[in-house]
Amino acid sequence: MTCLVVSLGAGKLVPSISHQARWPYEILGAGFALLGLAFVGYGLKRQRDIRSAVDSSDFEHPDDGILAAFTVAGIGLGLLLLLLVVIETCPRAPVKS
Repeated sequence: MTCLVVSLGAGKLVPSISHQARWPYEILGAGFALLGLAFVGYGLKRQRDIRSAVDSSDFEHPDDGILAAFTVAGIGLGLLLLLLVVIETCPRAPVKS
């Protein structure tokens, strides 16, 4: 759910209050929204796997590949957002004519 909130903040709130170019924030916001939806979908799958495992007195490990992909996607989006914020907030030297 945090990714969905970050998508709203990055895609809508930050461009509105910073008066910067909107499109980079909107793309990052969409990325965080997609990651959040993937988490919700995987949560449902995981809940069903665990229920099935409990019914058969077994244990179901989470899929390491999916967890690694979520980790890489989250770190990548976070770093891109950090880079964008740093670039947009750095003071620019005046252009000499």
